[in-house]
Amino acid sequence: MAEGIAFSIAGKAAEYLINPIKCRLEYLFCYNRNIQNLREEVENLKNKRSNTQLLVDAAKKNAEVVGSDVLQWLEKVDNIKKDAGEILENTEKPQMGCFYKLLNVKSRYSMSRAAKKASHEVVKLQQESGFNRVGYPAPPLQMPYPQHQDSSGLGSRMSTRKEVMEALKDTEISTIGVCGMPGVGKTLMVQEIAAKVKVENLFDEVVMAVVSQDQDLIKLQDQIADALGLTIPEKSNTIVRAERLYKRLMHDEGKILLVLDDVWQELDLHTVGIPLQGERRGFKVLLTSRFTGVCSNMGAQKIFEVKVLPKQEAWFLFKEAAGIPDDDTGVKCIAQEVAEECRGLPLAIVVVGKALRNKEEHAWNDALQQLRNSSVTNIRGMHDLVYSRIEWSYNYLESEEAKSLLLVCSLFPEDYNVPIETLVRYGKGLQLLNDTETLSATRDRVNTITDDLKSCYLMLPGKEECVKLHDVVRDVCLSIASKDEHVYKVRHSGLKEWPHNIKYKPCAAISFTFDELSQIPGDLECPKLKFLSLICQSCKLSLPKNFFEGIKELEVLVFEKMSVELSSSLQLLTSLRTLCLDHCTLTTNLSIIGSLRRLEILSFYGSQLLEFPIEIAQLRELKSLDLRFEKGPYPLPPGVLAGLLKLEELYLGAYFQAWWDEEGDEESAKGYVREISSLKFLSTFQICTHDSQLLLHILQGLQLEKLKRFYIVRTRKRSVGQYQFRRSLHLLDIDEKLLSEPVINALFRSTDDLFLSPRGSNNLISELDEDGCANVKKLTLWSCGYKYLIDSTEFVPRSAFSNLELLILDDLRNLTEICHGNVPNESFGRLQELKLEGLRSMRYLWRAPIKPPCFGNLRTLEMSYCGSIKSLFSRAIVKFLVQLQKLDVYECEVLETVLSKEQGDKDDNRNVEFLKLEYLKLECLKSFRTFDSQIIENSSPSSTCERVPLSNTYGGELQSLFNQVMLPSMEVLDIAHLNGPLHVVSGKMQVGSLDKLRVMIVRVCENLQSIATSYSVKLLNKLELLEVYNCRALEVVFDFERLQVIGDDDVVRILPRLESLELRSLPSLKCIWIRLPRRIQAFQTLKSLTVQDCNNIWRLFSPEMAEMLVSLETLLVEKCNKMAQIIGFIPIISSSLEISSYDFNMEMIDQEYRYARNSKVVLPRLSRIELRDLEHFYTFCNLDCDLVFPSLSKLWIERCPEMRILCCRPLSAPMLRKIDLEKGQSVPFKNFDSWLQGELCDFQGACTSQQGYFSPGEDAEVPLNPPYFPDDFWPGENPLDNMPHVIPTNK
Repeated sequence: MAEGIAFSIAGKAAEYLINPIKCRLEYLFCYNRNIQNLREEVENLKNKRSNTQLLVDAAKKNAEVVGSDVLQWLEKVDNIKKDAGEILENTEKPQMGCFYKLLNVKSRYSMSRAAKKASHEVVKLQQESGFNRVGYPAPPLQMPYPQHQDSSGLGSRMSTRKEVMEALKDTEISTIGVCGMPGVGKTLMVQEIAAKVKVENLFDEVVMAVVSQDQDLIKLQDQIADALGLTIPEKSNTIVRAERLYKRLMHDEGKILLVLDDVWQELDLHTVGIPLQGERRGFKVLLTSRFTGVCSNMGAQKIFEVKVLPKQEAWFLFKEAAGIPDDDTGVKCIAQEVAEECRGLPLAIVVVGKALRNKEEHAWNDALQQLRNSSVTNIRGMHDLVYSRIEWSYNYLESEEAKSLLLVCSLFPEDYNVPIETLVRYGKGLQLLNDTETLSATRDRVNTITDDLKSCYLMLPGKEECVKLHDVVRDVCLSIASKDEHVYKVRHSGLKEWPHNIKYKPCAAISFTFDELSQIPGDLECPKLKFLSLICQSCKLSLPKNFFEGIKELEVLVFEKMSVELSSSLQLLTSLRTLCLDHCTLTTNLSIIGSLRRLEILSFYGSQLLEFPIEIAQLRELKSLDLRFEKGPYPLPPGVLAGLLKLEELYLGAYFQAWWDEEGDEESAKGYVREISSLKFLSTFQICTHDSQLLLHILQGLQLEKLKRFYIVRTRKRSVGQYQFRRSLHLLDIDEKLLSEPVINALFRSTDDLFLSPRGSNNLISELDEDGCANVKKLTLWSCGYKYLIDSTEFVPRSAFSNLELLILDDLRNLTEICHGNVPNESFGRLQELKLEGLRSMRYLWRAPIKPPCFGNLRTLEMSYCGSIKSLFSRAIVKFLVQLQKLDVYECEVLETVLSKEQGDKDDNRNVEFLKLEYLKLECLKSFRTFDSQIIENSSPSSTCERVPLSNTYGGELQSLFNQVMLPSMEVLDIAHLNGPLHVVSGKMQVGSLDKLRVMIVRVCENLQSIATSYSVKLLNKLELLEVYNCRALEVVFDFERLQVIGDDDVVRILPRLESLELRSLPSLKCIWIRLPRRIQAFQTLKSLTVQDCNNIWRLFSPEMAEMLVSLETLLVEKCNKMAQIIGFIPIISSSLEISSYDFNMEMIDQEYRYARNSKVVLPRLSRIELRDLEHFYTFCNLDCDLVFPSLSKLWIERCPEMRILCCRPLSAPMLRKIDLEKGQSVPFKNFDSWLQGELCDFQGACTSQQGYFSPGEDAEVPLNPPYFPDDFWPGENPLDNMPHVIPTNK
């Protein structure tokens, strides 16, 4: 036992002692084997690394992410290869030869030992190379969405994009819709928004998926899953797929924005796997669709409409697409016409622009002609990219009725407001609408269809009760119609004779408008023609006898604005259902109308008839008869109306009034009343008469409860009446007793348009029906004696005027206030427009407190000739006017302020907000002082606004029109004849107060001294147009004093969007801007500058100012008597002028001179200069600097008698060939200075010769004389004595 233990211990000891020795001996004696082994193992490792690298490369090509273990292994392999390489390299060095190896045992030992260890590492790495996977699916990379290179010229897009961004930031909104017509740029907008939210880190993930028309659920789920990096193994089970997607979206802790583009129909988000509204915070859905109803049905809390571009923005985009430079003088004019034909549709603009890029002028002319003729065939991309998208929307329409009605709208001229009533008459005649037996049902169907077409942007809203087609949509409709076998032929411009180059045989519809027409073909062969409309501006036409023989299938016939004699062949139109003879002079042969037995609609609106066709009584199918003649025969033959048993609509116009005035008698009147009463199906009735008793008799005979539409007017003025109406009752100059008649009271309950002018009474509401005219939407009161509209001290129905949308009060001299006492809560809750005129006794709009929803929807307030009101709103009431968009006040003599602080109002010094006010006009308000009376209360108690010296007014609150008011949505400001304010903007207005102001017009403000001062100039960052007229005290437009730049490298841009500046009739104006600090840039976008009738300004710009005008294109200076130069450091004067020391600062003069000397002023875009009637104008520039105008091509100089030289140094204007003078004369540009010197040197013969100018040659030298100043001009030594003499003048 002990012996065994002893042997075991001995064995272990031997192992620990002998093995190390053995290893070291092996390093020494197995040197070659270890080196060779390392070489072989490294080679094997290289092979494995190469194979692995192939897998890595394949993974990268497949956009996969390589595993971190693989990358680490490759790094280790590269390191061990490097180490092994060094070992092997050392074994091959010369000093390792045999003799040396035998002598250097230590070196041999170390090398072998290193090779042995390296071999072990290499083998280990070989064993680790068996990777299960090399690459893994990469998380989706957010591709940068295409963006417009320069969006600065697309202000409307930037505004809409900003509103969508604000909605995305709103935590209460989770679903947002973006809608618009095809090609308007919805997809591009949401792509730009997606990119922007990523940059601003509003969302952690942004996922965009295209839904499209087919709405493939699996495809949609795959798009979303791929973008999220989610693998869905199930390929067909949409329910399980939706659950996986839903789990991924719900369990993610980050914020996710899902953009669903091109949604055609309502999408059930739950079936896709998308969380519903409010299920998960931080998850939002942004939809785009060409159907507003889709967004509404999918729960969009905010829907934004992307509209077509306004004209200026459309031109900006077109220039970019077509590659037209700003200084182009070639195709620019025709290019603008082509751009206008695209009507602001971005897709059409880009496609047409790119197609015409670098094309010759003939290609532009051809494209313009194609666009105007709605027959685009050779403009690349128009059909495939533009027309096809609109045609998809057309094909997607569910009903053939909608398609047909849309095609009918294309028969009208471009940009035409198509009345709904016209569509009803044409639709009924063409039998486009199924199951609509009555005209009332037809009208309802037409309104429903047009609403649907507007919701999908194939149709646009027009004027009241009208619709329009975008020109591109119209062109597509005509293109669609031309593909079918039933062709539409439409021409509405330039026709002076009947077009003969048209194949008429396949035509289903013809719509022509002639400028003049002398004859019409008698052999028109159109067997398929259903619709014919001929409009001729005041031409006289006699139809051939056989005109209608080849168009017997006609269903709608329209003659308009012509003197026409009908043909006897009219009786062949046995299918004719609608005949409109509007605004025509109808001479003879009208009796033939009686043969049209299927006729349902007959209109003589606005026409003159020489005889009345009594045969109308034979039209047993007639449903609508429009007798609103401009002039016609009287009386209406007895029995005509009684025979029209199916008549549903009767329009009498002023027919009875004229007849009653000429030869009317009571017995005949009773007979007509009986005939009208016999029309049992009558649902539409129109009449205009001045006889109240006759009106009452007729109304008492009608079944008023059956009237769905009426236009009943009692007035002394004869009128054919409005073409379209709903339920209108106009009672002018009536006795108030008429209002109490039961039949009138019954009309009150159903009318939506009420116009009253009764004599007497103090309170309107007491005279109306017991419901307080709850259904009235438009109320007009004119020349009434009312003291109040509502007197709430008496009984007032709660629903009084609860549906009123438009209220017009005109010449109500006794009206003291709209509502006496508290306004009923439900009253005026839907009022959108309020127009007040001639209310001379009214002192308050609303004296008593109001509560929501009262006036909460008011959008427009227009007030004029209200001579007793001192302020419009109290600060307490204005907070309820949350929808006010337009405010227009004119000729209110004592009005002092818009906002006032009433007694009992709490002290509130916070800024008042008009969040949606877009348009503000204040005109002829001679007592007006400031927008907010609180400024007056906090300022001096003086009741007069005396003129304060300019130097004392900056920063003053009382002198400013605006102060402590927020107008963040205002786009247009128009003020005129305001004598109170000294400045438009100054004081304590917050940043963003005028964030959208684009247009400012200031006229005849006597005491105004500047537009904006100091920091308030920064509020005008969106201003594009500024016009200032007839402001006698205005000395400087902008004063930049006290503006500062914080930071060493910052540059502040002031007025960064101002493009047009017009200054006219400003007798005190001394300069456009002053005191512009360094590192502040202004007017860099100014394109047009007009200075006219400003007789106190000596120069326009210093050289430093001029250098900022890099965008200036047009400069007009006219009738400025003291103007001596455009660019200069000091005005040049003659002995006939006076000058005050105020005008100059010697330090400033010296500074400007040193800045200008040997410098260069470049105005790269200036193309047009006009200098006219400048009595003391000497030179364009009196500085020792170079002027470079590379785009200047037009220069007019007229009636500048003291001009002596164009510029001190030669003007560089390579495109300028001549200088135009008065009376059509001109001088070659290169000879102009010589011509001027010729004037000085008494070259009278040359100046008065037929050539019109003197041209001594290119080498003629122009003498330069020292400038002249009066002896007492400088108080001491003339500071210019040591400066170069650069201005020629005569002493």
